[in-house]
Amino acid sequence: MREHGDEGEIAYLISSSENTSALIPMPCDIGCRSSPSPPIFLLLGATMSDRITLGARLSGRVIGKECKTMARPKHQAGSLLIRGKRKKMYVARYYENVAGPCGELQRVRRSILLGPITEIGTRRAALNRMAELLRPINLGWQTPRATVTFRQFVQGEWEPKVLCLFKLSTQVGYRPIMSSHLLPHFGDRVLFEITPAHVQGFLSDKSKTRIAWHTLRNMRNLLRSVLRTATEWGYIEDNPVARVKLPPKPRRTVTTYLLPQQVQKLITQMREPYRSMVLLAVLTGLRRGELFALRWGAVNFQKGSLDVRESVYNGHFSTPKTRSSVRRIPLSSPAIALLRTHQTRMKRSDPEELVFASRAGTPFRPDNILKRVIQPLCRKLKYGRVGWHTFRHVHATLLSELGEPLKTSQAILGHSDMQTTLQVYTHAVSESVLRAEERLAKAVLDPIGPKSKKGVDSKTEEGVWIQ
Repeated sequence: MREHGDEGEIAYLISSSENTSALIPMPCDIGCRSSPSPPIFLLLGATMSDRITLGARLSGRVIGKECKTMARPKHQAGSLLIRGKRKKMYVARYYENVAGPCGELQRVRRSILLGPITEIGTRRAALNRMAELLRPINLGWQTPRATVTFRQFVQGEWEPKVLCLFKLSTQVGYRPIMSSHLLPHFGDRVLFEITPAHVQGFLSDKSKTRIAWHTLRNMRNLLRSVLRTATEWGYIEDNPVARVKLPPKPRRTVTTYLLPQQVQKLITQMREPYRSMVLLAVLTGLRRGELFALRWGAVNFQKGSLDVRESVYNGHFSTPKTRSSVRRIPLSSPAIALLRTHQTRMKRSDPEELVFASRAGTPFRPDNILKRVIQPLCRKLKYGRVGWHTFRHVHATLLSELGEPLKTSQAILGHSDMQTTLQVYTHAVSESVLRAEERLAKAVLDPIGPKSKKGVDSKTEEGVWIQ
């Protein structure tokens, strides 16, 4: 709806319910650049998307499918330039409407690289490419884009509204990546100026440093999450991170693996309740967050099963890692006996109480137990670097060694992808490799050649042993 009065033209954004009582017009006169266009009145608490929509409607553009007609924008052909000394490049220069910080329309000049002359060819071909670039603008299809920087969007929109929805462990891992890597590089760039080439160059430069591949992957994932949100909320048209590649993943280093007899030697030298913690982790394959979030109500002694319902990180409880992580694990007889003995010793059986809890009833800190109990003992036994995930590795690999189907291992471990079970957790055991080598040697050193019914004389050519 538009109204005309003595004070000029006032624009209101009417909702589909026509409830105008909730729409409070406010003048946008703080921090806005002066413009010959009529003053714009915005909704109280309006988002940037609402401001862009209102500004576009004032200019006569169509947003969505609400309007059938629109004012045709002024046609522009653009300017074609040639830049570069050694390598000549075609550059297109044109004007574009953008939404300012307060939603007002601003007309800015853009320059974009079309490509090298050797690739494009004639000037006519370059003009055709520029015409295709300007076609959405000349036809009024392109919505005015917001001149919001990456830092403004992250700190004003994404962190308070999206990051808080991630699990606490993910938040803790993402915050230093954002402050130390992404904001210093992309912080002052306008969102729609971040291109796949910029992102690819950033990742390539980081890969040349001492940053681990998994950290590089987390950088890519975090940047993709931020720009995906910006795409969904209308700040940019597409996500530039979707078209970039990570460098090849380096080959995995040898992972510390404990043989069954090594596990037995380790737990026999532990005191309770740490012995029960480690042994239950090996017998069930639980993640450390699942192990220390386990409650007595999730243990069914009659049916011999254990329900994984929660996970804990730094004292904060949440749902398990993935949907597949919510599962029921059958308990072996030794696991049931272990839990019964532990329950009797701790004198705790309330369904809401933790199986492994401190004297105050709070969850243990896995890192503290690892540093104070497990790792010193492993160094004494010369086992190498052992973590909580090592016991999960032991469980998965022993299932594979015993010939259990991969689908069974996937269900027990709670993996959503079977390839994770196959590639990450199944390690080659030295004893298995030794048995395989023994079988191979036996096959090679056996008498070769066809055997007669009477047998093969060891002195004949067919029965000569290979020395």
